[in-house]
Amino acid sequence: MRGEIVEDERVWGGVDFGFGHTSPMDMPPLGQVAKSHFDGIVGKVSIYLDDVQIVEDGVYTHPDLKPLAEKLIGA
Repeated sequence: MRGEIVEDERVWGGVDFGFGHTSPMDMPPLGQVAKSHFDGIVGKVSIYLDDVQIVEDGVYTHPDLKPLAEKLIGA
């Protein structure tokens, strides 16, 4: 990972956790008011929803999502 949020998420399989202020454009209608904002990026995560794995080590593995992810990155 390189420390560039968008690249780390979309190219290197990282997940961004943002804390603090969020603009109304990103969180309609009012946003999330706070005095500051920071992001934390975790690389090569594994994600489960309702005990179903959708991401393993930063790669989409769920059969419904894997083709969509591959289409987005041109794999």
